[in-house]
Amino acid sequence: MNAIFRVDGNCAVTSPHAAGPWDPSMQHGSPPAALVVWAAEAIPVPVPMRIARVTEPDGILVLGAAETVVGLTDAFKPISDRRGLYAPNPAAAMAAGGGVAKFAAAAGSR
Repeated sequence: MNAIFRVDGNCAVTSPHAAGPWDPSMQHGSPPAALVVWAAEAIPVPVPMRIARVTEPDGILVLGAAETVVGLTDAFKPISDRRGLYAPNPAAAMAAGGGVAKFAAAAGSR
C-alpha cells in the first residue's frame, strides 16, 4: 500500500498518489479532506469523535452508488428523494457529546 501523505513532525508531505485524475499537477480533494479528519481525531476530547462532528449541521455527505452508511452508523440519515445524499443526524451528534460546537471548541483550545 502506498501512502498519500507522510507526517513529518507538524507537516504532512504529499506523495504523487495524491494527484487528481484530471491533471497530475493538481491534488484531488479527498486526500486533504481525509488528512483533516485524521488530524481532528488527534484532538483530545472526552468523547470519541465521529465524522458527523466535523460536518456542518446543514452540510451533506455525498456517497457513490456502491457506498452507504446504512447499518454502519447512525451519525447520518438519508435525505429522502436524493439517492446517495446523507445529512448529519442531530440526535446522534447530541448523543455522542454535542456535535460541531464541541469539536470547534476543542479545535480552538489546541
